[in-house]
Amino acid sequence: MRLKKKLLGIILSLVLVLGLMPGMSLTAKADATLSNLWIGESGEITSEGVVNGTGGTGTASVAVDGNDIVITLTDFVYSGAGNSRDNFLSGITYTGNYNLRVKLVGNNTITQTGNNGGNCAGFYSWKSASSVSFCGSGSLIVSAGNAKFNSFGISVAGPLSIEECTINATSGNATDYASTGIRAGGDINVFNADVTASCGTTSGKSYCNGIGAGSHNLVIMSGNVKATGTSSALYYGDDSYRTQMILSDGHGRVLSLQAGENEAGATDVTVENVANQKYVSIKTEKILHTHNFTYSAKGATITATCTDDCDIADGLTLTISAPTELTYDGRAKAASLSTGYNTTAFPDEYTIKYYQGASEVEAANVKAAGDYTAKVTVGDATASVDFTITSGGTSSGSSDNTNTTTDTSATVPYDDVAISTGSVNDITGTAAATAESNPFGTKIENNDNLTTLLALTPEEVEQGVNVWLDIQDMSATVPQADKDLVQNASTNLTVGMYLDINLFKKVGGNTATKITETNGTVKASILIPESLWKAGRTFEIIRVHDGVATAIEGTYDENTHVFTFETDKFSTYALAYKDLVSSNDSNTTSNSSSSNSSNSTQSTTPKTGDPNDNRVWYLLLLASLGGLGFLGLSKKKKVND
Repeated sequence: MRLKKKLLGIILSLVLVLGLMPGMSLTAKADATLSNLWIGESGEITSEGVVNGTGGTGTASVAVDGNDIVITLTDFVYSGAGNSRDNFLSGITYTGNYNLRVKLVGNNTITQTGNNGGNCAGFYSWKSASSVSFCGSGSLIVSAGNAKFNSFGISVAGPLSIEECTINATSGNATDYASTGIRAGGDINVFNADVTASCGTTSGKSYCNGIGAGSHNLVIMSGNVKATGTSSALYYGDDSYRTQMILSDGHGRVLSLQAGENEAGATDVTVENVANQKYVSIKTEKILHTHNFTYSAKGATITATCTDDCDIADGLTLTISAPTELTYDGRAKAASLSTGYNTTAFPDEYTIKYYQGASEVEAANVKAAGDYTAKVTVGDATASVDFTITSGGTSSGSSDNTNTTTDTSATVPYDDVAISTGSVNDITGTAAATAESNPFGTKIENNDNLTTLLALTPEEVEQGVNVWLDIQDMSATVPQADKDLVQNASTNLTVGMYLDINLFKKVGGNTATKITETNGTVKASILIPESLWKAGRTFEIIRVHDGVATAIEGTYDENTHVFTFETDKFSTYALAYKDLVSSNDSNTTSNSSSSNSSNSTQSTTPKTGDPNDNRVWYLLLLASLGGLGFLGLSKKKKVND
């Protein structure tokens, strides 16, 4: 029993060490997978982008958006048998489990030419776990040919929504079962769209409907719907299994509702009298909502509230955040407002005002150490955030920018800061990047010329570009080869610390990339750590790039401790300094010069940064394995004795 307890303890220790080792964290994987999709005569589509081999004209492209698969049809025209799945020949086929969105741009036509031996559809998606929506500003004419069993213009297994577009769906003749213009296994919702559905002819036991949703509903929020069927316009079985039409007067105003044997003989009817009619037409207009916002404030957030039936659900809050850099450096500190708010709910340009106690302070004067309050007002609501500017001074060179009143529940790294299309923005040290540290108060001083400096193309600017300069202390990890190059280039300087300086750009939704060289010099400024402050001291930057060390002069403001320099290459840098030589120092001996040289060499490897070494974890792992081996040998020896 004692041995079992020891063995269990060592195993648990081993698991703990493995869990703490670097690189042992797990990363969640995205759920969406692009597969089980065919357009026209293409093979199975498994990657995003324009679909090739469809056999049609125009453009069909595919993308993954979260758990949705998005098909965009742009003036796409296809005519043919299509692909065969589940004994269905169809122009577009999807048999996966994710929701499907079809965006229509321009005029699109899909003509499926039939299947005399089985079933056919113009558009076919038959997995009950997924929903299908048609949307966009364009139109789609979709039809299926004649079939032995079933012919459907559009056939989906789950709910179907048609929004802001025009759909005309027609099925062909069906010999043995059903012909339906639009068929769904869930509710069909129409919102501000024009929908026409009709079927072919049938024979034998077959039935023909314009629209069929089984025992579900055709819900017309707004828009125009016209259905024609030789059996009935809307599928109608018995009382427990039929498609009913529901009108939502909250969103659409009914202009007319007519039904009859055909369009020519249609008369005005009520919803209750639609059943078994072979022709049904409903015309509605969208009721435009009049926004009437009121505003309330809680802490740092203002919330906009509209009247009932408002179609705006997102972007209804505006939050004020304290400055991210709260250590005195001689520069004004600016609070910021959240981005992404709805401009209908918050239509104006809002000004942040600053106060010390009851006295208002000009924004340009929010720089001295002390307590401040930043406020923003919308309507009758005022949100505020308190913050304190400290006098600064940390021995490691990392400013303590903690602000206990700032909401940090949603941290945002540089890579996730929202990008504004058509503009180039410097987001270095901005409040939007709440997850990033900026220990040296880094700024790009000439950020008004980034398009030229980065040689950005008009296409990149159109997508929107975020740019940031990241400077971190790398004294503990700098390669020895870089140290040697710096030492050779700084014989009369003392190295205070090594810096890893990287310039990044992110274009649209693409991955952020490092920029190693620029088209001109970038003017950057940093706050010198207090541990390196000394009266009369001057600073230089030594750059190591492609195996070459280059000394770069700059300007140092001894009052604000801000060092400004220019560079066009980005890699390893050394922050070096030189002190004024006093009259007593001018008579030093060669021995003391040698001693100073020795001290200078030692100062090039300061104990800054993260001192942890991954090798420690591997030693602990080996120790645990050794313990297991020792127990095994001890047990064997006892048995032999």
